[in-house]
Amino acid sequence: MTLETGRLGIEAGDIQTRTFQVHERTVYDRETYETRREGFTANQTASVTIHDTGQADTIAGQLIEAVDGVGPAELVLQGVSSGVDNPEELRITALEKATMNLWEQARTVAETSDRRVCQLLEAQAGGAEQHHGQSGISFET
Repeated sequence: MTLETGRLGIEAGDIQTRTFQVHERTVYDRETYETRREGFTANQTASVTIHDTGQADTIAGQLIEAVDGVGPAELVLQGVSSGVDNPEELRITALEKATMNLWEQARTVAETSDRRVCQLLEAQAGGAEQHHGQSGISFET
């Protein structure tokens, strides 16, 4: 099977073979009590990294078409995992949004109690496995 990876938006390094196995196929004849060789079966498991998630369905369709043209082949698409190319950039963006959200909440609380936001007292951030500190806001009357 040959895929035009560039046309699919996939670089050659984004396709990785995980396993490749060849097994002999045999058939047992109950009348003659003999086992005869019927050929071989090859199995290949590969992972494909798709950077543009908007193209995932198109790429999956093109993979199916490519296998269909080979002959008696079977394509099983299983498991989807996701990740980000630049987790630190995503973390910073999330912190910026969380901080803005905190300020908006503080302003709302302050306005409803005839006060105004004065300063941020404390803010702590950590990863999912870390303990998250408490945040505090002081108000002026």
